[in-house]
This record gives sequence, structure tokens and C-alpha cells, in this order.
Amino acid sequence: MKTVNEKKTKDDRRSRRTKHLLQHVLVQLLLDKRYDSITVQDILDRTDVGRSTFYAHFTDKEDLLLSSYQNVFRWLEKQIEQDETKRITPSLDLFLHVQSHYKLYLALVRSRKTDLFYRQGQMFLCRIIEKRIDSRMDEKISIPIPILSNHLAGSLINLLRWWLENNMPYTAEKMDEIYNTLVMTSMLADKK
Repeated sequence: MKTVNEKKTKDDRRSRRTKHLLQHVLVQLLLDKRYDSITVQDILDRTDVGRSTFYAHFTDKEDLLLSSYQNVFRWLEKQIEQDETKRITPSLDLFLHVQSHYKLYLALVRSRKTDLFYRQGQMFLCRIIEKRIDSRMDEKISIPIPILSNHLAGSLINLLRWWLENNMPYTAEKMDEIYNTLVMTSMLADKK
């Protein structure tokens, strides 16, 4: 007979697998059709998951989409945690990720659900940047850290948005260079 902990571990694994499957199918559907035309039934048909199982994990398809965004942010956070440089923002990691998943982000732009992604992204980046400023900045800065982190995150999100909406005319590395030039210009102007 299985113990409660063994059963819980199995259920947790099964739950994670189911959530991952539902997220994956939503992404695949986004590559084929507009978000507005995708129904929960479309997702269920492709996953062979029951409606009650879907609703046990997500309130609706927007909740499922948001959980997919959160997976991207968790992945990015892991990348950032492994970065031991003095960089304050994860700009290159973000540009490289978007470049390697261009079709997905293009589908999100087409779906008109990018505002949710950008809002969530800015909040996530702001939190990460604030932590990095606290731990990596040696010199005192005159701008309050929450304001600075919001500015840096907002600038990065807006530049990312421009890049996507203009069909990525530059490489991820060039966008990182542009971003850092813009940020440094802004930071240097503060010191004058």
C-alpha cells in the first residue's frame, strides 16, 4: 500500500505533466490560429484531457496562457540566478530567448494578448532588477531603487516590444547592446 507522501508525489508529477501538456498544446494552437478563436474544447480535443481536469488546474484559457507566461519568467529567473556577472538587467538572456522562440512570440503578438505578457514581464523584471541592484551595485545612486528598477524593466520591455513589432530587424546581441547603450546614457545623464 502506498503512503500518503508517495501518493502525493505521484499526484504532483501527474499534475505537473498535465499542466505542461495543456500549456504546450495552447502554444501549438497559437501557432496555428488566433487566441480569440481558440476554445477550451480545442485544447481538450488535442490533449485528450477531460474538462474537469482542465478546470482543476486552470480557471479558463487566459489562466492557462498566464501560466505559460509564468513558465517563461521562471526559466528566465533561473538563467539570471546563474549569471555571476555584475549585469543588473537580464537583457541579453531575454532577447536570446525571444529570438529562439520567435514564432511563439509572433503568435502572441498576433493574438493581441501581449499587453498581459508585457505587464507581467515588467513586474517580474522589476523585482529581479531591484534584487540585483541591491546585491551588485557598489556605488550609491541618487535615484530610489524601486524607481530605477521600474525604469530599467520598462525600458527593456518597451524595446523588446518594438523589436517584435518590427520583425526583429537586429540580432539579440545587437538589441542587448542598444539597450545597454540607452541605459548607460540615461544613467550617465543622472550623474551630470
